[in-house]
Amino acid sequence: MYQQAVAGPRKEAIARAAYDVAAQQAVVHRIEGDLRKTAIRAPFAGYVTKRHTELGEWVTVGGSIVELADLSRVLVRVDAPESILPFLAVGASARVWIDALGHSFPGTIKHVIRSADLNARTFPVEIEVVNDGDQLATGQFARVTVPAGETEPTVTVPKDAIVERDGTTYVGLIIPGHDGGSAGILAAVTVGADVGDWIAITSGNVRPGMRVVTRGTERILPFPNKVVIVDHNGTPIEAAAPPDGADKSKTPQHHGDRKADAVGSH
Repeated sequence: MYQQAVAGPRKEAIARAAYDVAAQQAVVHRIEGDLRKTAIRAPFAGYVTKRHTELGEWVTVGGSIVELADLSRVLVRVDAPESILPFLAVGASARVWIDALGHSFPGTIKHVIRSADLNARTFPVEIEVVNDGDQLATGQFARVTVPAGETEPTVTVPKDAIVERDGTTYVGLIIPGHDGGSAGILAAVTVGADVGDWIAITSGNVRPGMRVVTRGTERILPFPNKVVIVDHNGTPIEAAAPPDGADKSKTPQHHGDRKADAVGSH
């Protein structure tokens, strides 16, 4: 026994033990592989819209597990009349109004499908909208404004002058106040296409030279309320005198070379 202890295990015993260890390692690797197969990773982040399996159910390779929707960007599909087809171009700006949310989103024409519905004579158009804040969902009702005619001069205002309430779009206009200062009032308008930070007014009730509120528009009440004319640094400034013969309530405000903002207050 002493000599056997000094000599150590026989080569055969060592080989058998090594074989047993390798066999157990193979079992561990197989179990780890099976465990990895129980976790199916989605190729992208999104929302599960339909489930095709239940917990614990066996699935085949390539079989359907769930339907996944990526809503970081959505495509809004509308039918455009054939009369405006010549004016639709991929990459052009559009606006998408969502009834359920009560406001609109800027979008870009992604696809113009030149295959008409033979009954309605309309053409599918898809508008891509960035879904900031995950506000948009599939199946919502949408109204879209797209270019529908020749390019022509039009009145535009900064997008910050626009406010939407209960499905109606307003622009905050600056008018003379009762105390000699300035007041703000909301005017219902119809908007058209937008470019950058500017949006077209198509309703005709905002004319060139009118002053608009660009900060605090959402705080303006349904009746005239006092506003303060400030520069880009928020410093109050005096309203510049309008040109001779111009309507003083419709003249853009400037102070030196700084564009003026009107801040609503109540």
